[in-house]
Amino acid sequence: MFHQYSEEELRSYCRTSIESLEKWARIVIDEELSNKYGDSYFDAKMQNGDPVIKKSISDKATDMLEKHPDRFRGKIDTLFLEEIIYVLCKVQLYKDVFKV
Repeated sequence: MFHQYSEEELRSYCRTSIESLEKWARIVIDEELSNKYGDSYFDAKMQNGDPVIKKSISDKATDMLEKHPDRFRGKIDTLFLEEIIYVLCKVQLYKDVFKV
């Protein structure tokens, strides 16, 4: 199916798909973590004492939000795919929040 598209068209399609995944995943993370830990889940701790969001991600989100307040509505909007994957796949967080 994709062999009929140029390399640039494939790149554009992939970029759009990744951006859609990021947007969807941010919504899921925000809703689920807000329900479990409240609106300040970036600063919350899980039952075992570990931070819900690791410090390096939280610090980066705070920094990006301060530097670009017109670009991001909240900390969750600063997360990129690598960080989204980390949050969704964090073992205890997955068991406590995301597992259906």
